[in-house]
Amino acid sequence: MTIDPTASTTASVVEVYADDEVGRFARIAMILSGEGVDVTAARATTIGDRIVDVFYVQINGEKIEASEDVAELRHAIIDGLEDS
Repeated sequence: MTIDPTASTTASVVEVYADDEVGRFARIAMILSGEGVDVTAARATTIGDRIVDVFYVQINGEKIEASEDVAELRHAIIDGLEDS
């Protein structure tokens, strides 16, 4: 997984790489929502048995740029996917 606050001028970009599993995209979206993150755009791609889910995200209309906020979001996504 990567979270890149520089990949877009208007949002931070979250990319999740994982094995393809039904409902994973929705679970990630729910985790983001639970963290108070707004998804401004999203894309799901399947390549064989792997997925690349991409979310453009903001909080209160701003990119998520502070390193501690990026780290918290990363941990929330990882923990949320491990719990499901």
